[in-house]
Amino acid sequence: MKNLALLIFTFLSVTAHAQLAQDSNVLLVFEKQIDQPDADEMEVINLLEHYLSDKTSLNITADKDDVDYILQLSVVKKGLGNRRGKLVVVDPVSTDVIFESKWILGTRNMFYGLSGERHAIARLVSGKLVSEYPEVKK
Repeated sequence: MKNLALLIFTFLSVTAHAQLAQDSNVLLVFEKQIDQPDADEMEVINLLEHYLSDKTSLNITADKDDVDYILQLSVVKKGLGNRRGKLVVVDPVSTDVIFESKWILGTRNMFYGLSGERHAIARLVSGKLVSEYPEVKK
């Protein structure tokens, strides 16, 4: 009986949690990391915007009043063009973390134009965000 109650509580807490949906309005924010060399803020935000518009149905907005979720991107340098990236989805009303990826390594390779940033962001969007929320995939 105790396990059944725990299972029901877990299910209700997961379903009550806010979820990304098709055509959600998102605000892109770069999150700086303390004691780590960050990648170029504008470059990685532009890359994230490009990947989100190509791979997802999310609407990118700059209006803080018309936002359903905040996507916080962190990208740090890891030597020789490699980058580590992390993506966090936050509910702007409650400031609860909806989704948080692990740190993902992006390497310089020919498929991504020798850009560790592009590779890390592509892995975050396609490999983590879209796999966690398949309903946002185009």
